[in-house]
Amino acid sequence: MRASSFVFGLSVLLASTGAFAADATPATPPATPPATPPATPPATPPANGTATPPPAGPSPDAIAEANRQMESGRQAIKAKHFVQAAQLFEAAASLGRQTTAHVQAGQAWEQADRPERAADAFARALAQGGEAPDPTAKERLDVLERSLGTLDVKGPPGFTVQLDSGTEAPAPARLHGPAGIHSLAIFAPDRPIMRRDVRLELGKPLVLTLGKDEPAQTSGANKDHPQDMSTGAPAPQTHQVVVERAPPGQLRKAVGFTAIGLGAASLGATIVLGLSTIDARNAFNAAPSKPLFDHEQTLQTCTNVALVAGAVLAVGGVVLVLWPAAPATGDVTVGVAPGVGGGSVVGSF
Repeated sequence: MRASSFVFGLSVLLASTGAFAADATPATPPATPPATPPATPPATPPANGTATPPPAGPSPDAIAEANRQMESGRQAIKAKHFVQAAQLFEAAASLGRQTTAHVQAGQAWEQADRPERAADAFARALAQGGEAPDPTAKERLDVLERSLGTLDVKGPPGFTVQLDSGTEAPAPARLHGPAGIHSLAIFAPDRPIMRRDVRLELGKPLVLTLGKDEPAQTSGANKDHPQDMSTGAPAPQTHQVVVERAPPGQLRKAVGFTAIGLGAASLGATIVLGLSTIDARNAFNAAPSKPLFDHEQTLQTCTNVALVAGAVLAVGGVVLVLWPAAPATGDVTVGVAPGVGGGSVVGSF
């Protein structure tokens, strides 16, 4: 009996242990830590310590506007408005359609008979990178440069140049013009506009290198504001007023012609008064009376005065006109020069 009870209890104990083991959640093995990615070495900063961002391309709105300018340029070509078309193509080039727009601008300038502007446009088309230029751009540029002077301008970033009234272009730029002397305008950041006179020759490209220390002075400044050599300060300016003296005898001749005119008028009045005097005399002879006599005498006196005055004015006017002129003595120059504590009047007479 005791053995059966022991066996029964052992069976119950084993059954309970098996159920507990079945319900228990197996232990989760420890997770393997993920591999640490290799550290990216920091970017090496440029020498000046400031990272230069890549140049941003044209925005979608700019590209859309450039396409509209290109289409307007094509319409202007169809209407034979070549200058307007070239300007529209150049506007499109500034908005993003660079190479294609420059080539079409060059073709439009050629049709407008502006070879120097056409050569500039073809040169800008060849200077652009990325988009393949029109295969005829270099050929047309070579042909045009045979009859034009060429100016190669090299300068720091931010400099722009303009030859005469051409299109403003960033340096470096290849500009063109007929052989001769031209005015080059130089635009630098935060500096006044500078100008240089350049002389272009056919078949001899002129290379002009601009530096950051380009003198901030417009051409002709030394002529307009000379400096005092002792102090280096601008020298005081003398403001002169030149009074042109009338040619000799001009005033006298003017008075003479005026006198001749008055004399002629007086002689004309003499004729009218003489006719009136005759009529008054006839009336007095027909019916003599004191009032008619006085009237006839008054008219006769006026006629005589007008005759004498007209003759004197006419003769005097002729004399003044025909009188020989005196030799010229030069112009009269009057000026005011600043001085210490005031100024002085200078001039020549």
